[in-house]
Amino acid sequence: MDAKYQPAVSALQERWGAVVSEFRGEITCTLSPDTIIAAVTALRDEFNFEHFVDVTAVDYWPNEQPRFHLVY
Repeated sequence: MDAKYQPAVSALQERWGAVVSEFRGEITCTLSPDTIIAAVTALRDEFNFEHFVDVTAVDYWPNEQPRFHLVY
């Protein structure tokens, strides 16, 4: 993981219980829906993230419930 992202990723893990994985240099932080607003607000206000690059959704029907997952 690039060292410049480590403080933000650590904060997501410690404060909001993010599950973190990395694949081919891309970091994924999985958060519960009730923590998203606080987490992205902290990323903006404390870690100077300025915008989302992508927002999409995945439909896992009929295998998972809830079936829709948002991906930021």
